[in-house]
Amino acid sequence: MLELNCGSNHVVLDPVQGGGIRQWRHGGHDVLQPCRFMNDVAFPAAGPSAPLSACPILPFGGLLSEGRFSFAGQEYVLGKGTPAHLLHGSSWACPWTVAHRMDRQAIFVLDHDPAAADRASEWPFAYRGVVEYVLHDWGLAVTVVIENRDSAEQPVGLGFLACPTAGPHARLSLDAHSAWTKDAQGLPAEEVTCTDIWDFRQGQSLEGRALDACFTGFGGRAALENTPARSPQAFVFEADPVFTHLSVERAWEVVEREGDAKESGSLEFFASTAMPDALNRPGVAGGGMHVLAPGARLGGNLRLKLSEHAHRRSRRP
Repeated sequence: MLELNCGSNHVVLDPVQGGGIRQWRHGGHDVLQPCRFMNDVAFPAAGPSAPLSACPILPFGGLLSEGRFSFAGQEYVLGKGTPAHLLHGSSWACPWTVAHRMDRQAIFVLDHDPAAADRASEWPFAYRGVVEYVLHDWGLAVTVVIENRDSAEQPVGLGFLACPTAGPHARLSLDAHSAWTKDAQGLPAEEVTCTDIWDFRQGQSLEGRALDACFTGFGGRAALENTPARSPQAFVFEADPVFTHLSVERAWEVVEREGDAKESGSLEFFASTAMPDALNRPGVAGGGMHVLAPGARLGGNLRLKLSEHAHRRSRRP
């Protein structure tokens, strides 16, 4: 574990598990909460471990239908041979190397070599992933990069997943052109225009609401406003224009504690360069699949900001 400190911010990073964030506290409050999809996952590098609260996602994001895709005339099947939907690539379950570390900054590197034992089942092409964290008084700056280290072109996607702590009366605001709803398997089903219930430009309450969608034409800024009882009141998630999609998942469940049933909610923000299952949907306009030539890179910056109030504005021109 590595720790970063700046003012009231204290961040614990885990290079051994996914190069991600284990914990972020601000003035004694948890800014992030554990990611739901990592529950009960055994990580090869360290065995069973607690979920991360945020992490880079490589070399694809969202679900990959049946763990397979075709590229340049060849079909690839990932996983252990049994067709199954795969989620968020494999970088979040791999050990990263610490390349640089200072009081407020850390850089981790992941080198994927498909020729190594069992690594081809994770991804058939060689790549390098880099993530940089810089802690500030206002929050956390993150840079994520993927480089094609193979001898052939490869399709890639990258993103960053963060799970902010959301109170029961939280409000969400963001700007996007449209949203992909999901089917019962979690795959994209229908693209709908961001009007009515899908229009979050002026903010909508998440109280008691389940939400699972991928917003396209993402304006680069999502803001979560919590009740005044929580500090900081606002969590702002900003991303460079390369991150054209934002997946938002809000889940609710009833938790019984000491004989009382209470609703408990979780929230996940995933800024990405492509929609879920983009590898199998190259014909979808704005799907976002990128093809990197050998030696080429794809990357972008994100800013996870804390403030007492969320200012509702959009970067979309």
